[in-house]
Amino acid sequence: MLLENQRAALSLCRERTSRYLDERMGDAPKRVVIVEGPPGSGKSVVAAKLWAALVTDDTTREGDLVFTTTSQSQNSNWTQIFRDAAQRASAAGVVKKVNQYYPATTHDIGRLRRQHGKSLFSDSQQWRQNLRHLAAMNTPRYGAENDAYLVSLVDEAHALINPEQIAGRGQFGFPAPLGPQAFHVMRCSRLTVFFLDPEQGFRDRENTSREDIHAWARELDAEVETISLEDTQFRCAGSREYVEWLDSVFENINPRFAARNARRWLASPGRQPGATGLSQVAEKPTRYRSSSNSNRMAFEIFDTPTELEHALRAQIEHGRSARILASYSRPWSSRDFPDPHNAPAELNDFRIAIGNGQEWRRPWNYVPNNDYAFFVQARPGSPMANDPLCEVGCTYAVRGFDFDYVGILWMSDLVWRTNRWCVDPQHVHESGVINTASRARRERDPDTEARDQLLQSVKQAYRILLTRALRGVYLWIEDEETRKHLKQAVKI
Repeated sequence: MLLENQRAALSLCRERTSRYLDERMGDAPKRVVIVEGPPGSGKSVVAAKLWAALVTDDTTREGDLVFTTTSQSQNSNWTQIFRDAAQRASAAGVVKKVNQYYPATTHDIGRLRRQHGKSLFSDSQQWRQNLRHLAAMNTPRYGAENDAYLVSLVDEAHALINPEQIAGRGQFGFPAPLGPQAFHVMRCSRLTVFFLDPEQGFRDRENTSREDIHAWARELDAEVETISLEDTQFRCAGSREYVEWLDSVFENINPRFAARNARRWLASPGRQPGATGLSQVAEKPTRYRSSSNSNRMAFEIFDTPTELEHALRAQIEHGRSARILASYSRPWSSRDFPDPHNAPAELNDFRIAIGNGQEWRRPWNYVPNNDYAFFVQARPGSPMANDPLCEVGCTYAVRGFDFDYVGILWMSDLVWRTNRWCVDPQHVHESGVINTASRARRERDPDTEARDQLLQSVKQAYRILLTRALRGVYLWIEDEETRKHLKQAVKI
């Protein structure tokens, strides 16, 4: 269900796009719409409802309208959502991976290189020239022609890759020498709608800016318009103040100033219909509980992961959805296990001492065939369907999705030291920042460029995790000084 401001945002998006797509209006120039908003502002749900509104509108001109994804987790989950909504497997065809907009695959490029030399299309900086050369040699693959689609709606557009920069070059499933992902989406579409939050790009290669989109749109003779969802909030009990507090926590300010923002959040009326805050849900007393007001965003810090789990299970018993999440602070050792839930205890990805010689253990999210719907949607027959707390989800898996409650394991990759946030590269295992992390490990000085870049990426990952909840966030914090700092930052 959309909240009031989100309904207004959807109406605005419909008005802007429907006017352009109305078959009675005749030909119209290529157009780009950028929809911006913070976490929880409803970008994905507005995108889905906009797609549904356009395809059911009799005035929409003929043409294909596709829903575009920018990650494997997004693709597998949206594919499942469209299948379930339509009750037919073919509905998955509406969902299009962003790499499918390229006129050639990496396999095609390899074939051409074998025929014409290894140096063919080797310079990503010369991607425009490469495209012209390719057009003279090879027919674009089906679905990647100019203006192949009437509309492309791009969810999580902050994950788009720009190989003009070195961080955007690598083995990412598309031929980087053929140019930026966003350029090809716009090239193949009469109308492109990007849904993005620049603050949610946390991997090195997620490097496409608003300015990039504007520049490529001008190159394609496309008009650009921006719509803001800044004043809407779907998650976090409808509390924009909670998100503002969260941002202040990560700005390296004195925790007393962040606590002032916390008072604004806790004093604000909850706006999420039916949201339930925290009462006595843990089996043991906790050190901090933000509020028992039933309409406010709940926030609680626990002494152990076991207590955090008990609190989540209490919410599940009341019919709420819940997941345990963490940043990529542990190696994914169980990734190739055929059944990580039956692996020896010592091979669990998470092994956390809870006293008396006992450990709290969990594997990372189990995603057979890279199908992240197993974790996010707890597909029938999966371990998550039997127990939604049996795995730990990573930032990559859950970005763009939400749950009533999330329990977050705040590990030692991001710690507070005296008066600043610090990153420990030894605890960063996110493959998307592997190059930055490697450079940071070689640098002892915390003020070097690589350290600062890695710090910003890890902070952004935590920001994503801390804004996945509709009703409440539960925390367990590994580092004592960091735990003390977070308590001060939210102290009433």
